[in-house]
Amino acid sequence: MAKFKVLQENVSHHVQEEEGEMFEKARRALEKSVLQQLAADYETARDRQRKLLGGVEL
Repeated sequence: MAKFKVLQENVSHHVQEEEGEMFEKARRALEKSVLQQLAADYETARDRQRKLLGGVEL
């Protein structure tokens, strides 16, 4: 369980870095319509995965 906790913390840290750095760069570099399409695509993929996992929150 300790190894899983460390993995969870590492993944969480990585996600925070990506959201803080890469998302900001994407906002500056991409047109609004592209960002909106990416968001819609993400939501579709997330909802599909939730169904496959039996409604688990992602």
